[in-house]
Amino acid sequence: MQNYSQEIKMLNDKKVAIIIDNDAGGRTVTNDIDNIAKQLNVNYIIYQDTMHIWDFWSKDRGFATLALSGEATRDKDTAIAVAMRRYL
Repeated sequence: MQNYSQEIKMLNDKKVAIIIDNDAGGRTVTNDIDNIAKQLNVNYIIYQDTMHIWDFWSKDRGFATLALSGEATRDKDTAIAVAMRRYL
């Protein structure tokens, strides 16, 4: 089983990978994000980690939170909307 599943979307004219960490053992998406970005040829990633929390990463910014009012984002559509508003 692959360590993650992904889809590629154009959001605000930027190529973004939406990734779910499958928690299949091996390196997590968080720990392997630079390699994953290179493999997928993207500069932006919205991803669900092994704790089922959505986060954001970009090549120029690094990691950034998608939390709302201090609460972790656990919904994919909310994560995408927050990332578009804050970072894309």
